Amino acid sequence: MKRTKGTPTRPKARSKKARPTKDPKAEVRSRGKGPSTLGRFLNGLDPDDLKALLIRALAEVPGLVDWFEQRRALEAGEEGLLVERVRALVGNMASEPDWDDGRSCWDVDRTDYDALERSLEALLEAGGADAILDLGKDLLAGGVEEMELYHHDDVLWMDVQRCLGVVWRALPKSTLGETEQLLYAIDMSLQDDYGIVPDLEQTFRRQRKKRVWSEVADRLVARVGALPVPEPGGKASGEGKRSRLLDVTVDALDLAGRAGDADALRERESRRTGSYRDWVRRLLAEERPEEAERRALEGLAAETPDTGLHDLLRQAVAAQGDWKRLAALRAEVFRAGPGLESYADLLAAAGKARVKRAVREAALLFLEEEGGGSPKKKPAKAQKSESRERWGLPPVSELARLPENERAPRLGVRLEIALAEGPAAEVLRCFEHMQVQKDDRYRFGYRARDQALAVARAVAKTHPEEALVVYDSVVDATIAVAKPDAYVEAAGYLEVMRPLFKRLGRPEAWAARIADLRTEHKRRWRLVEVLDGLAGKPVVARRRRRR
Repeated sequence: MKRTKGTPTRPKARSKKARPTKDPKAEVRSRGKGPSTLGRFLNGLDPDDLKALLIRALAEVPGLVDWFEQRRALEAGEEGLLVERVRALVGNMASEPDWDDGRSCWDVDRTDYDALERSLEALLEAGGADAILDLGKDLLAGGVEEMELYHHDDVLWMDVQRCLGVVWRALPKSTLGETEQLLYAIDMSLQDDYGIVPDLEQTFRRQRKKRVWSEVADRLVARVGALPVPEPGGKASGEGKRSRLLDVTVDALDLAGRAGDADALRERESRRTGSYRDWVRRLLAEERPEEAERRALEGLAAETPDTGLHDLLRQAVAAQGDWKRLAALRAEVFRAGPGLESYADLLAAAGKARVKRAVREAALLFLEEEGGGSPKKKPAKAQKSESRERWGLPPVSELARLPENERAPRLGVRLEIALAEGPAAEVLRCFEHMQVQKDDRYRFGYRARDQALAVARAVAKTHPEEALVVYDSVVDATIAVAKPDAYVEAAGYLEVMRPLFKRLGRPEAWAARIADLRTEHKRRWRLVEVLDGLAGKPVVARRRRRR
């Protein structure tokens, strides 16, 4: 505030008798319009009226009795009473609701998490951090069980996490040593399957002593070694918790400055359990791609069911910048599962290796020949061997090879590639080649119809005559469904055909096509109605004559 002329630098000292005494009621502040609302109201009450108002509030305001009881226990130093209150609330958390009484999950009696959080806060204020940690594990177990009972309710998740936040604040105030505090936080996170426990990374960042982390790591390594070895070829129970324990143990070793021990632990556990994926990921994260490639091949040699190793193997080869070998591995993926995505990945790797043209020709030939277009059939082994040699790529290890899917729609993929790359003449060639491979019983299914429509749209500008042939086949196949919705859909295709006939100088051919369909399907009166509407005839009048 700017000082004006004549303003004293200090307020004048009041006499001791004139100084007002502090009135507790005057300190009451209103949440609405300032201190003059609620404060003036309470200041105007005499002690008897204020006492009566408080008694009435205790009877009518939920949670107020608990708050006063907690304050009384705090003032009296009765920590045991607060512990019992928290224990009672935690003990009543997970209870199976009676769903037979017709109530929904929103109508059943749930845990009062507001009261539980207030009780935990009061207990923490009273110095009961150790008691809170003792109750924290039961709190987490009850919260997880309630999450399962109430179908993973998001509001419930936030309520439980708020209460666990008090437990986390009690951790550094407890009598546990630094090592035990970290182990307590780790144990809580390992028991959490829903992500309720607060962020473990914040707890880790608070501890920077390598000595403490080394002690934690030794305890965790002992736990990992005590785990049973999973049966070969079978899925071990608790696989997720085992993986999480191994991850946190490796993190502890890293924070202790024992990276060599962390690598040794990963290696031992990978060979012990047959799971190499995490080990290879760690090697890639440490920018050791050559070692990652060797370990990925080792995992594939161990006949591990971990299919993610093939992808990690490709990542390791890409990290080494060996683009030809990466293209060879991408070719394995393409042969095993032909598709636009695997084709694009293959060309991207081949482009970096400067062999894109040869690889593209080999890929397209693979789709056409092995999709049914090769006139001379060779033995399967000879055909596959010749197919791999034609790509001009370095050979890949037998461990990295993927089995080819004999039922893959290769001609359909070839047509999709032509639609994506063009030109229109190539699209027509692939489409005709695809039709030749179908027998006489072939009818348009949903996928084949969509492909035919895509072909017609792609070639309509440059090859209108061929587009009309495709549209004709789609119209006939759609009408054969014999449903009113199909008739309307066929009419839409006929409408698209009208400008194509006009471009060819044969507008009368479109009307003749409508007339032929009307004559051929004259018994389907709903179809005749749709065709008459398409031709501009009075449909309503015709229906009246029919009646």
